[in-house]
Amino acid sequence: MTRTYQLKRRAQQQDETRQRIVEAAVDLHQTIGLARTSITAVAQQAGVERLTVYRHFPDEQALFTACSSHYVAANPLPEPSDWMQIAEPETRLREALTEIYAYYQRTERMQIHLVRDVPDLPAM
Repeated sequence: MTRTYQLKRRAQQQDETRQRIVEAAVDLHQTIGLARTSITAVAQQAGVERLTVYRHFPDEQALFTACSSHYVAANPLPEPSDWMQIAEPETRLREALTEIYAYYQRTERMQIHLVRDVPDLPAM
């Protein structure tokens, strides 16, 4: 009887490493910006080698896509359907603005760097 090889613990470690890399990239994008974030900086922040970053993300576009997905999932836009059910217009507006302002306050650091850096980024 042959024993099949299962990539359980190693797969879990790979997933954890990938997650650390993505979180490091998000942190750097929020603190120094997209244009100033290098693969070397991401690797240092994640506690891995540059080659490890490239094993998980073959190019900067792949890392940016993973980073963006992670960030958007962690910081979803306010859901208009929640306040659209409020009948009183002034109360509905107040609730909508409260949620929108809270979103932009929570994501301010990333927004600042996006507005500053996106025009200067190379086309991906």
